[in-house]
Amino acid sequence: MGLKDVEVYKYNPFDRREIHTVYKRVKSRGFELVDKDTGEVHEFGTDADFGFFDLDKKKFTKVFDEAIMHIRDLKIAGVKVLCYLMTILEKNRDYVSVDMDSCREFCGYNSNKDVYKGIVELIEKGFLAKKVGYNEYFINSNLMFKGDRTKIYAHRKSSED
Repeated sequence: MGLKDVEVYKYNPFDRREIHTVYKRVKSRGFELVDKDTGEVHEFGTDADFGFFDLDKKKFTKVFDEAIMHIRDLKIAGVKVLCYLMTILEKNRDYVSVDMDSCREFCGYNSNKDVYKGIVELIEKGFLAKKVGYNEYFINSNLMFKGDRTKIYAHRKSSED
């Protein structure tokens, strides 16, 4: 089959069934405006707003643009281990604990040697850094992340103070 033989679509044919519209209460703070000339205070806003929002329930990992060039240059062991890591990333956490048995199974490897080869390549390419602990690695959250990166940096900053 060639490109001439594939079906052409006018609209995106991929299913979007995991995107739901929900009615949700969103807390918002009111605000005040002060008239400089009269000193009169005008209050705006309410304690809560309600509305319909689209909610995407599909799990995802963010892969940032900078990472794409690095991924392109990875060898097969690096790509396979990276894919495994993306499946085990936990929300708002900047490190992973690699279970060698599940990583080997995911990657289709028979020995830990190939897994470690992939991990070393990911360290060399800047995706990972070795963390204190057995088979634990920091992820480079500038390349990929699951969740909101500002949460880990806010937590880290408060613990450093």
